[in-house]
Amino acid sequence: MFSVDGGFLTNYGADLLAPPYLYLAFRGGRRRWRPLTAFSVVLGGCVLWEWLQRYDLLGTPLAITRGRFDPYDLAAYTVGLLICYAVDLRWLRPHGLLPSAPDPPAGP
Repeated sequence: MFSVDGGFLTNYGADLLAPPYLYLAFRGGRRRWRPLTAFSVVLGGCVLWEWLQRYDLLGTPLAITRGRFDPYDLAAYTVGLLICYAVDLRWLRPHGLLPSAPDPPAGP
C-alpha cells in the first residue's frame, strides 16, 4: 500500500471491508440477490482474485490482479463476509432493511 507500513490496517483492512461492501451492493441493488447467492458470488470472486495473484499475468487483461498471494487475505475475505452475512440474516432482513428476494413481476 504505497510502502506505508500501517500494520494490520494496511495489510488486511481492505480485505476485511471491501467484500462486505460488495455483498451489500449485491443484496440491495437492483437485482436484489438472495443472501446465500450474494455471499457465494462475492467470496468466489475474492478467492479467484487472490488465486490469480499466484501467477504472473503481465501482458494479459488479468494483469490487474498482480500482487502477492497471501492465504491470510483469503481468511480476511471470509471473516468479513461471514460477519456481514450473519448480520444480514439476524438483523437486517427480518427488519426489512434489505430485501429478502426479488419483487415479483407486475401482473396485468
